[in-house]
Amino acid sequence: MGFCLVVAGQIAVCLILPTFSPVGVLGAAAVVYGGLGFVFSPAQTAGLQTLSPDEHPHGVAIINTFIQIAASIGPSLLIGILSGVAQDAEAQGAVANAAQAQGFSAAVAVAGAIAAIGLVVAFLYARKRHAMRMEAKEASASALASDSAASGDMPRSPVESVTVASVMKAPYMVSSTATVREVTERLVECKTSGLPVVDARGAVVGFVSDGDVLAAVGKQYAPASNLTGTLAALRDMRGFDERFADALSANVMDIAAKPVVSVGEDASIDDVCTLLASKRIKKVPVVEAGRLRGAISRSDVVRAFMLAVAEHTPESIAVSD
Repeated sequence: MGFCLVVAGQIAVCLILPTFSPVGVLGAAAVVYGGLGFVFSPAQTAGLQTLSPDEHPHGVAIINTFIQIAASIGPSLLIGILSGVAQDAEAQGAVANAAQAQGFSAAVAVAGAIAAIGLVVAFLYARKRHAMRMEAKEASASALASDSAASGDMPRSPVESVTVASVMKAPYMVSSTATVREVTERLVECKTSGLPVVDARGAVVGFVSDGDVLAAVGKQYAPASNLTGTLAALRDMRGFDERFADALSANVMDIAAKPVVSVGEDASIDDVCTLLASKRIKKVPVVEAGRLRGAISRSDVVRAFMLAVAEHTPESIAVSD
């Protein structure tokens, strides 16, 4: 679509230019620039999808570098064509304005031809990608059918029986009006490392962990480049007892993590594992319609997996024997 708009805009510029209509040329140019937006965004997205998340910054840097190179070469090429055609026209007796118009038309025609080539290449690439996706889909379906036929009524893998509903525990929570002292007491009472924070309506508004409490008690090395930073630095020069007392009297929402990272009851256990690993968190609340339904920790998931495997182990040994 992007290349189509660019080609159409370039053709419109060539057709409108002889009429010397600034509004028409401006409108056609707007179509061209709109088409360029439709070219760059999908192309960048498609390119980044082939990279891992860790490689995305490098991919963006390479894309920006090529855009800058194209932005340097393209105008130079088109200006050279414009100047060359204009000089030839003036040498043949054309007036200066007419010569410039001819040069501009030639430059626009070349740009349109380049866009047309890009349109053809994009069309062929899209067809190839579609064919590859269809082949991969057919191969996956064929492999699945073969596995199903070979396995017959083979029981599911033990870990497939592990679900969010079976793993999550009854929710412990703390009110959004609680102090950090009350949070620490609740953490010790529940023997847990983290608690969801709920407001008066029961909606989850934050999550506080023992790490958040330690961070609040510890020294805060804020940059002293302004008055706020200087006051913060002076505050942290006090003794640990004073910092500890201030931290315990603070409201839980001052240290709680927000927005809340959560999962729904219909989430797969695979999604839960991915979330816990990617966010590097120990526990995640299970939220449905904004209300807390439970919580899942890394130890809960590992324990559930081990129990599922252990329950299937005797059957596996009997089959092997």
